[in-house]
Amino acid sequence: MKIKLKRIIQYVFRIMIFLVISLVFGLTFYTINARRVSGNRLVMPFNKTIAVVLTGSMEPTIGVNDLIVVEKTNDYEVNDIVVYQTGNMLVVHRIIAIDGEMVITAGDNNDGEDTPINIKSINGEVVDIIPHLGLVLKIVKSPIGLVVIVTLAVILLILSYKKEKKEENKDIDSIKEEIERLKKEVNNNKQ
Repeated sequence: MKIKLKRIIQYVFRIMIFLVISLVFGLTFYTINARRVSGNRLVMPFNKTIAVVLTGSMEPTIGVNDLIVVEKTNDYEVNDIVVYQTGNMLVVHRIIAIDGEMVITAGDNNDGEDTPINIKSINGEVVDIIPHLGLVLKIVKSPIGLVVIVTLAVILLILSYKKEKKEENKDIDSIKEEIERLKKEVNNNKQ
């Protein structure tokens, strides 16, 4: 019973590692392809996404390397912090005025306002800010980070299999010892 429980735990552990690797590669592949096809730098597969803030234009509200959660909506108001794309760059700024279809934004830490944009250009609204977690995401999404994650996952899988093999060999050795002991006992009883 104890051996079966260990094997079940090892099996679940391996599935979880496989799922993590699949999720990392799947999301990376999806994001890269979606960006190429749509030209949109902020891909939102479920009308929500996360992004890392790269500048201090929204300090002290949002700092460099903060992780933001962005949600797609069509209802924007003055003071909402929104994300929009200008050229190949994403901008995270606060709405300071709305005039019909045109929106004026500005960074909290900037002196001037941005060039007005059409409200349809807004990707989404910032609904949550997680300080400093963006640095971790930047590292994980980097090529080196992906290699490190996959390498660690493979090492964990290999170690798991080696541990299982070692336990199996230990069990086999104890069975062999018991067989030898029983043979000796039977031989002693024959004499």
